[in-house]
Amino acid sequence: FTSMFDFSFARVWRIVRVSRAVKLVRTFSWVRKLRLMIASIMSSLLSLMWAFILLFSLLYLFAVFILQGVVGFLGSSNLADIHPALLQHYGSILTACYTLFKSIAGGDDWGDLAEPLESISRTYLV
Repeated sequence: FTSMFDFSFARVWRIVRVSRAVKLVRTFSWVRKLRLMIASIMSSLLSLMWAFILLFSLLYLFAVFILQGVVGFLGSSNLADIHPALLQHYGSILTACYTLFKSIAGGDDWGDLAEPLESISRTYLV
């Protein structure tokens, strides 16, 4: 019974010491600035989420626009063998979204990715 009491007392004493250390750390000015920065980041997460939703919605919209042009161009004649890069970069909605994301995120150069679209229309190059 006494060993259990000593063990629980030591645990409580350790928690008290840790809480004192945390209180001491809070008093440092750089910790206050760090807490302010973390609070600012946490409060801006909702705005960041809406910015990502807007970005991916526009990405999806332009991918659908480009994909309709590619399907119309390749559907009018059997040109899939002549333009394999069209199918590689713009063959489905997922690959078109991924291609557009790579172009805005710096993964690939837009000039290289837009080159196959030039055979369809110069409108897609803008």
